[in-house]
Amino acid sequence: MPARSTKVSEKLVLLPETGDADHDEIEEKADFDEDNEQAPTRDDEEVLRRTGGRKGKSYAERLPKARRAEKLARVTAYCTAQAYKMKGTAQFLRDQHAARTKLYDDCLYAVYHLPLLPGTDGYRIRSSPLLKSSGGKTLLDEEIERNEGRDYGEGFFEDENAETFSVRGNDEGESNIPAEANHIEHQPEAPNNHGGISPDAFTFAETFVFSYGVVVFWNFTERQEKDVLADLTFSESETGVTLVTGAQDEEDFETEEFHFEYSPETPRPRVFNDMITLRSGDHMIKLAMSHAIAQSTKLNFFEQRMADQMAEAQHVPRRLALTGQLGMKREEVVRILGALFRSRVDVNLCMPSTLPL
Repeated sequence: MPARSTKVSEKLVLLPETGDADHDEIEEKADFDEDNEQAPTRDDEEVLRRTGGRKGKSYAERLPKARRAEKLARVTAYCTAQAYKMKGTAQFLRDQHAARTKLYDDCLYAVYHLPLLPGTDGYRIRSSPLLKSSGGKTLLDEEIERNEGRDYGEGFFEDENAETFSVRGNDEGESNIPAEANHIEHQPEAPNNHGGISPDAFTFAETFVFSYGVVVFWNFTERQEKDVLADLTFSESETGVTLVTGAQDEEDFETEEFHFEYSPETPRPRVFNDMITLRSGDHMIKLAMSHAIAQSTKLNFFEQRMADQMAEAQHVPRRLALTGQLGMKREEVVRILGALFRSRVDVNLCMPSTLPL
């Protein structure tokens, strides 16, 4: 029998060499990660960003999280209590903080005009007076009415080449303002430091208070957020009833931190890497996002509390597995079961009634 042989096949394989273009691209990314404002975006990313491509990232989205606080406005959610009383909270914010409030089901929307002023009667802050139009209404009220009556396409259902609207934009048939005034409102505004959006959007700070104990702040500083939370926690309505049910200690607060900017070039509102990009200052869009942020914050609170409870009871199954005996009094077992049952009830109460349990 002839000896077995293996056929050897030799092929020339050429490996791609790293060119100067790839080397420059790597250096550019490194410079940008260090927050080099002079570093330009690549040509393909610039085209994608202007044409609404999904891969195009703005400067703010590429900015490291640690550096955003110096340049961008904050969006922060706090889970501070078991529940808020909506009617009493709305009355308090109107009377003591001079804020414009509106109730949307289980969410209270409150707007503060910047800059914030020192509070009165022992409270910490107060809104600046709102500017009024020639018709007697405040400019904020007019903007709220336009946002509520607007068709909320906001880039989700409209053509990519359709005209975008600014924060002061106005759709036809939604206002009694003369046609000439509407034409002026639709004219594109000169670019500014905030991405071409009207500066009116940054003269307001907005708060969304949810009945299940979460508050979402837009365009506040951290100190101002703490002042509002302190006023809500330690104040009482005119009936003498506290506004907060089951208030927590500050070290037990569950928080979520984001930043946001306005950019009319983005095709639709989006969230990337804890960075929110909006096309306009429409408060209804912020309301939808605040719902998601608030529910996420509340779920994180429940998860942390459940993790703490499981950590406290982890010795029970271990002891049963090793000794076969529980080694606990009846009162201790009932206490553990009661804590778990309470957590289950709290989660069920916070779930929307339209969702199946």
